[in-house]
Amino acid sequence: MRKNWRPWAITGGIAEGKSTVLGYLHEAGYRTASADEIAREVFHRPDVLQQIEAAFGTSDRAELRRRLGADAGARRTLNALLHPPTWAALEASEVEVVEVPLLIEAVLFSHFEGVWVVTCGKDEQRRRLRERLPNEDAATQERTIVELLQAQIPTRAKIAFGDRIIHTNLPQADVRREVLVAAKQDFRS
Repeated sequence: MRKNWRPWAITGGIAEGKSTVLGYLHEAGYRTASADEIAREVFHRPDVLQQIEAAFGTSDRAELRRRLGADAGARRTLNALLHPPTWAALEASEVEVVEVPLLIEAVLFSHFEGVWVVTCGKDEQRRRLRERLPNEDAATQERTIVELLQAQIPTRAKIAFGDRIIHTNLPQADVRREVLVAAKQDFRS
């Protein structure tokens, strides 16, 4: 493990294109990781499952999701269990760029060399979220979208923490080109 490991972070709101941007970087040869994917792997470790069971009386993901949506204290408890081993796994990976959806909410930005905030604008974000919920009626869709958006800091507030803002409401070829130019300027310097 590098002594002063400090990757770049990619953050933004739900459905704003963070994974797409990370994918472009990965295709270009950058070492990348998703904090959410690593957290999912950490979640299934026997020692972590045991701690979750002790704290919540269950490790069933659907039940935990239901509780977390309604209880900020429960979210803090789960984060306290998952963040340290997730961070340790990220450090061990020595990646250059990490997608961290809740970077600002978890106050982790100081651990990174710099921060890219990915945004597509509120209207496009809501359109993308509706696409993710095709089997729900309009009222249920809207309720779900509101819940998802209220669980995070609005992207317009995250922009203040960004060293670079990547707009993903453009044609994908333009987004890809912007990402690759920005990466040459910001990474591996």
